[in-house]
Amino acid sequence: MKCWIRVLNLNAPASDGSQVPYDVIKSYLDSEECKQALAEHTMVSSLTHRCRNLKAVLPNNPELGKTIGKDDSLLIVEEGAPTITHYITDLEIRNDGWVWARATLMEESGLDDLSIQNIRRLKGLLRNGIQVGASCVLIGFWESKNRGTDILKKLVNFKAVDITLDLLGVVKSH
Repeated sequence: MKCWIRVLNLNAPASDGSQVPYDVIKSYLDSEECKQALAEHTMVSSLTHRCRNLKAVLPNNPELGKTIGKDDSLLIVEEGAPTITHYITDLEIRNDGWVWARATLMEESGLDDLSIQNIRRLKGLLRNGIQVGASCVLIGFWESKNRGTDILKKLVNFKAVDITLDLLGVVKSH
């Protein structure tokens, strides 16, 4: 299953107040790093940003959080661990002022039961017309402005587009 995700409004601050200027995102989208990440399917994503916080994933094992990479929580096979549900295959800036991502939802074959349940949950929500939202994970150099507003100066890595119910429905299956 494939879908388009409206990810990032370039004309307004994000939910956390941060701002991503058009020229910064455009420069990254045109880069070889971005093209390679899309081709190699390294922009893997999950349900919620829980997978981005090792303390939330490994509350009983804080030492492991000092050992593994932050996104390695997506590789842990244990009850309650987050799983990869989709990966990004295209990013584009549209005339509506938004960055859109094309995502491929994972196929269940060959995966563990927990992964399958997470993927089926996302597919089932979309098939039933639930409009889930999305939140992107950007790694870059930020400049703090007045009142805590951060402005992205250089985008180093467009890591993921995680699914959330806290934002306006933006995922369009096709």
